[in-house]
Amino acid sequence: MIGTKTKTKPELDEQQLEFMEETICQAMFENSALCFTYFRDEDFHLLIGKVHYVDTFRRELRIVDFHGEIVKVKLADLVDVKMN
Repeated sequence: MIGTKTKTKPELDEQQLEFMEETICQAMFENSALCFTYFRDEDFHLLIGKVHYVDTFRRELRIVDFHGEIVKVKLADLVDVKMN
């Protein structure tokens, strides 16, 4: 297609990864919702929800969204995490 740009996932540095990890841990402790930005299928996606479980073996988060659905997001796909 003419005029379309291919999106690429930005590379995160160690400090950004550490900050996201701290934010996730704090939100889990406080049972707070977070706003996740992740990159999947060559596009950016936004998800708001609470971390239900961190699967360290599969390296993914299980997030319960506002509809009560569980969404799995690979840690490697995360681009940004913010307190909601």
